[in-house]
Amino acid sequence: RTTNEAGFSGREEDWWIGATASWTLFDGGERYADRREKRALARIASLEASALERKARLELEQSRIGLVSAQASFAAAKAEVDAAQRNERETAALYEQGLASALEAGTARVSLFEAEVALVREEFGLASAYLAIPEALGQDPFGRDVAPKEASR
Repeated sequence: RTTNEAGFSGREEDWWIGATASWTLFDGGERYADRREKRALARIASLEASALERKARLELEQSRIGLVSAQASFAAAKAEVDAAQRNERETAALYEQGLASALEAGTARVSLFEAEVALVREEFGLASAYLAIPEALGQDPFGRDVAPKEASR
């Protein structure tokens, strides 16, 4: 402090310096609460990661089971087409000999057509099942190298 009039001490300038130090012995449990919160958050993150791993394994297993099922369905549809083709050939031969009616021959052709449609449907399902496995693994099903959108920015 500086003044133009001297006080009782006779000085025109007075100086004063002070310092305060404190040490909190008890913070109300805040430090322990912070530590417990961080532990809980770490446990939550660990459990979420574990759940994601289980979900990924489940998706892969479901894709594998879907593929096995689609392969079995495709084989059954192929066997059905083979049987329908034999039936259509036999019925056509019987019709040419006059031993089967036109209705029976037409029914055999319709059965063959329906079996072929079912085979194509199962073939589509099989292709979809093959594509589901790379998808479950998080890969591009066509093998292209596609960068994530965040990395391209």
